[in-house]
Amino acid sequence: MKAHDALTTLVELGTEQDGLVTTARAREFGVTPVDLKRLTDTGHVTRLRRGVYALPSAPPGPLQELRAAWLEASGRDRSGAEPPDTVVSHVSAAAMHSLGDLIPQKHEFTSPRRRQTIHPDVTFHRSGLSPAECTMVNGLPVTTVARTLEDLAATTTDFDHFSAMVKDAFSAPGVSFGALLRTLDRCAPHFGLEDHSELMTEAFERAGTPPELEALEKVVRQAVQPIARRAAEHLAPLTAALKNSALTAQRWDRALAPTLVGLNSSLADERLQRSLQKLAADITAAEATAALDDQESEKETPR
Repeated sequence: MKAHDALTTLVELGTEQDGLVTTARAREFGVTPVDLKRLTDTGHVTRLRRGVYALPSAPPGPLQELRAAWLEASGRDRSGAEPPDTVVSHVSAAAMHSLGDLIPQKHEFTSPRRRQTIHPDVTFHRSGLSPAECTMVNGLPVTTVARTLEDLAATTTDFDHFSAMVKDAFSAPGVSFGALLRTLDRCAPHFGLEDHSELMTEAFERAGTPPELEALEKVVRQAVQPIARRAAEHLAPLTAALKNSALTAQRWDRALAPTLVGLNSSLADERLQRSLQKLAADITAAEATAALDDQESEKETPR
């Protein structure tokens, strides 16, 4: 094939993976390894890894290096299996999701079969992944935020770095708070903690509270404060009555009756009901948005 025609074909193929193309994919469209060698010698393409080439349009950087490593490891340009055989995972996945500040020292992938490599910058983990544990990020198959946290909790990740990841996880697109709490329940024992509550308390003391939780806490506090205030008002007579240890059963009934009536009246207050309904609607909307984001992530396909 003429050099111009070969380069034109490669440019079209490069749109699938941000300017990268594999020898196998090029061969499907008539561009031979000899053509690639000639284009490499003339500087029109750059060989990144065995069987992986970059066009001038390919943006350089860590993502390009990871993409090239995945293309070589997976042996294909696009993932067709569900889940894909080779998935970006562990610290590499955390970086893709912008969780914490750990810088990947190697390209980490998870595969259901035993994998070995001669490349010192690649590490394979053997584990089965369900479709629900994989998502697409920038055209690459990546373990979900939840699975990434579980993988890192099970390794030697120190708690300071893990705390920063937990904080960022609450801001990650498409993450359901409920699902994240269940994930943290499974992560907690790896750090000698009881459950998600203990883990979050420890993590937020180190990394700070996520803005999303601070906003939710404010909404809940505004809705609950009227209940607490009115409960205190109606419980005051009962508190005074409790100081009299000589109360008879009949006097107990008389002391409790107005308190219960007052509490029921407060909870039936229209303004309070509207406040609680708004809180429920806000939480439901947030969960619905997260679920929609999850669905969109599942539909996304690599470029």
